[in-house]
Amino acid sequence: MPVAVSVIVPTFNRLAYLREAIDSVLAQTIHDWELLVVDDGSTDGTIQYLGAIADPRVRVVPLAHCGRPGRVKNAALPAAVGRHVAFLDSDDAWEPTKLERQLEALRQHPRAGWSYTDVKRVNTRGELLPEGGIQPWRACSGPILADLLRMDALVATPTVIVERSLVEQVGGFDESLDYNFDYDLWFRIGAISDARAVPERLARVRVHDGARTVDRRAVHRSWVRVYEKAAAAAADPGIGTICRTRGTYHRITAASLAADSGRASEAVRGFAAAMIRDPLSGPLWRCLAGRALPRSLRRNASLSRQSG
Repeated sequence: MPVAVSVIVPTFNRLAYLREAIDSVLAQTIHDWELLVVDDGSTDGTIQYLGAIADPRVRVVPLAHCGRPGRVKNAALPAAVGRHVAFLDSDDAWEPTKLERQLEALRQHPRAGWSYTDVKRVNTRGELLPEGGIQPWRACSGPILADLLRMDALVATPTVIVERSLVEQVGGFDESLDYNFDYDLWFRIGAISDARAVPERLARVRVHDGARTVDRRAVHRSWVRVYEKAAAAAADPGIGTICRTRGTYHRITAASLAADSGRASEAVRGFAAAMIRDPLSGPLWRCLAGRALPRSLRRNASLSRQSG
């Protein structure tokens, strides 16, 4: 039977945290939900634990291990029957009123097809982490695509609840992306639907050493692809300008990281691509000048010492 929310929890060998994530769904103040746990071939006893859960609202979608988070999340969508879908990573958790508060916000603002909230950052023991150095969260509501693209609207995956029809309309997560597949989806949903921010910290996002290994250069190259996709879909020239500016920033950053790690040819290709795509970019030329000028000064100083 249809339910209000299909909760999608992807997991792989996260049994130590998965119990808390599932308990936080079971503790929700509304009960009109189903829980789809997509197991990406876990070998740590996850399947046995899930099989012992007696609640009929909990279903397991088993997969052979693929290591592709976007594909794992997408695997639950054909089985979902909820009007909305919500996403919860298996090492994170929700506050008990999370679904209730967001569904009420969407009922009060029928133009909004999706909602997100603020988060708490916690450590492995669930203890609150300090917020120093973290970009402040802003409650951006309405047509928020420009805010999303500029990263003024910060949307953590475990905070999102969205009409399932919108996810299906835009094609779900892009399985070809190794990183940033979540924001890629938010960009596409934000282009066709208003959002409603709930200014409460209703999700707990865990920071721990067991999180997925991140290749910083690959992350920025992935951002470039995401912004190129958003620019190609944009009818508004202003949105296209934001995409170009942000794409250039990530090209510069990826090229700089390559240069700093001794990957000269990769750096040259990255800077050249930035020049071709955005030749008038001030940040690009300032970056190149900042990298070239010190070498020039050192060369001139050496010549002066030799002539002296």
